Amino acid sequence: MSAEAPDEALEQAARLAREQAPALCRRDPATGHSCAWNHGLWPTLRLLGLVTEPALHGEFLRGALRAVSAEHPRVLLSGAADHALLAQVLAAYPGRAARITVLDICETPLMLNRWFAARAGIEIETRCVDILTYEDAAGYDAICTHAFLSYFDHAGRARLLRKWHDLLRSGGKVITINRLRPEREAQWLAFSVDQVWAYRARVDEAARSRGVAIEGLGRAAERYAGRQAIFPLGTAAELRELFERADFALEHLAVAALEPGAQQQVNAPTVPSLDHYAQLIAARR
Repeated sequence: MSAEAPDEALEQAARLAREQAPALCRRDPATGHSCAWNHGLWPTLRLLGLVTEPALHGEFLRGALRAVSAEHPRVLLSGAADHALLAQVLAAYPGRAARITVLDICETPLMLNRWFAARAGIEIETRCVDILTYEDAAGYDAICTHAFLSYFDHAGRARLLRKWHDLLRSGGKVITINRLRPEREAQWLAFSVDQVWAYRARVDEAARSRGVAIEGLGRAAERYAGRQAIFPLGTAAELRELFERADFALEHLAVAALEPGAQQQVNAPTVPSLDHYAQLIAARR
């Protein structure tokens, strides 16, 4: 692994994403719209501390991954905004050879994962495919995700968990974190108009305070906030029922808030907030 400071690596990743996302990002076959507004900006927002990222739950993720019993575990990262989740996996297995597959429907985060793996001197496998259609007969010892369930509606979550169940070996584990919104009023949650402007202002403020100068950053943040939306998950009980119906045995389910220093005042999708987050480990029966 390179000995450079983590922010230096993240700065490079952010630059790579901004440069390459316009060409690499997937276009929605129905609308023709590219996801570069998201994947091109995400590492920059992470650099500014303005998105909920795996490192905020790093202790849980690393501990859960270390507890996987296989000597050389096969680990699937199901969905990747960038290389942040891979960084936690590598930190969990510094002296243990894990066989890692990173899967996403878009090529930009996969490019960033290959770049980060090459810097760490390891080989990974990447798959640019929809998780719901992915097949792997060998099976995985662990599937690790972060805030992934919120991109599926209720029916889609049931399909996703069936797919994860099929992809795991017997006793294999899902390790995941998802934000809870017990007071949600809608099945589809986006930034309000006021939150869009507040988020742009927060991005501009964070960039100034950290000495980050990127042309058009404010406009990009406004576009990101104007397009980002999720299907909110309500309670831990809802999460438990979802996994138990998919024939998983829950081994761990805890709910906790982020550290105060990570919380932002813009309580909107993907922004670290006062809400609580569920940490879950579930084993395939």
